Amino acid sequence: MKPKRLAREQSKEQTRERLLNAARDMFSTKGLIAASVEDIAATAGYSRGAFYSNFEGKTDLLLELLQGDHDDVKAEAQWIFDRRTTGEDMTAPSLD
Repeated sequence: MKPKRLAREQSKEQTRERLLNAARDMFSTKGLIAASVEDIAATAGYSRGAFYSNFEGKTDLLLELLQGDHDDVKAEAQWIFDRRTTGEDMTAPSLD
């Protein structure tokens, strides 16, 4: 059976996610300065052109990674505050 073809928007989103994940890996292993656009693109399985069709450069990509991390931390903190109502509850060990 032939694999289902992704819609254009789904394909673009998948490309961005793969590039972001590759950048996270490259930044953690090589560092921000040493990790090149070519490294990131190759790790994600794309060309340099695919990188630049999704991001203006490494700075743009880094800012998106940081924004995503910020959003994740904010959502987790909100979940904690929604679940726990007192200071004592917030310091008590979780049973989850």
